[in-house]
Amino acid sequence: ENATASQTLVAVESILGAMKPEIAQVFRWRTTSDLSFKDIATRQQVSLNTALGRMHSAVKKIRAGLLEAGLLEGGTHAL
Repeated sequence: ENATASQTLVAVESILGAMKPEIAQVFRWRTTSDLSFKDIATRQQVSLNTALGRMHSAVKKIRAGLLEAGLLEGGTHAL
């Protein structure tokens, strides 16, 4: 059975809540606004590479959490 969007959203919110706030903030800004990574870096007063690294970290943690919860199948498809 496939996970519903609401189950996945609840899980993602839980995973984000367990992250360092600055990492979760990059993910939230990038996925819910039209802010560029450059804009996010400026807002957080960090380098572009740090902002990109934080997004990479957030996505890795979310992917691992969804896999662990059985809400994402293994493989290389995007998330």
